[in-house]
Amino acid sequence: MGEGWKISAQIREHLLVIDQPTAGNEGDNPLETFIFSLAGCISSIAKMVARDQTIDLQEFDLSMKAQLNTAGL
Repeated sequence: MGEGWKISAQIREHLLVIDQPTAGNEGDNPLETFIFSLAGCISSIAKMVARDQTIDLQEFDLSMKAQLNTAGL
């Protein structure tokens, strides 16, 4: 963990950076990263199921929207 809120991790050959917009703003915040990871899981599972069911999936679009309730923070 670096200074401030920035957290970085080397994952295989990729550098993942998580930060806060009010701090260094050098990466997505943790909740944005979490929502993106859920979208990635949903997309990957959909493609696996299509492959296993021999469905010719030509295109797959996924859109996610999240609302943060800051009352509990």
